Amino acid sequence: MKTCVVLWWVHTDMKVLIDLRTHLLPVRDQKTRPTCMAFAASASHECKHGLLEHLSPEHLYQQVLHKSRKANGQGLNFNELPYGLNVSGQTTEAICPYDVGWKYAPAVQLQPVYKTGCVDDLLPFGGLVAQLSENRVPIVGFVLTRAFHARLASPFIIDDSITDLRGRHAMNIVGHAQDGGSDYLLLRNSWGTGWGDQGYAWISRKYYEQYAERCLFLQ
Repeated sequence: MKTCVVLWWVHTDMKVLIDLRTHLLPVRDQKTRPTCMAFAASASHECKHGLLEHLSPEHLYQQVLHKSRKANGQGLNFNELPYGLNVSGQTTEAICPYDVGWKYAPAVQLQPVYKTGCVDDLLPFGGLVAQLSENRVPIVGFVLTRAFHARLASPFIIDDSITDLRGRHAMNIVGHAQDGGSDYLLLRNSWGTGWGDQGYAWISRKYYEQYAERCLFLQ
């Protein structure tokens, strides 16, 4: 193993046991807006319905923002998200495109609308892997360390020895792998395809168990 600042280069004997990337649409970029929760939820929701087009993070974000009586530019939380997924529903990106300019769009009902139930349950590692094996893509809230803001190189593993914290962020977990006696989980981010491996990176089981705070599964 060769360590360089905040990255790991490790031997390539990682055995990928679950990889749901083929079930998902391309990674998107939330830009500078606090919409990570809406993007992670959209990816899970698309996977659940087997859609071939993106759902609208903008529509989900604005619906929940309106219900929660929050000002535009505030982030969402796990307690608020079920309303947008189960009650108001979510339309497609083609109907309600993402606005990188921060313009406020009044929350309105648009068609088509997709809905789903959800369960808030931060599972132990084994339970999480069991859900992945059933092609269920969770939305997970993490505490981030500085390693997430480093330039990642192959095989794109976040260094769990870096402990200085840099805020909170919602992402999806979409895979499981083993390397020797160590377990890893595959993350899908919403920082565009320029981050990690086309928007994906691996974290250790240690990182998940130390820094994962909330987890939402769609039903």
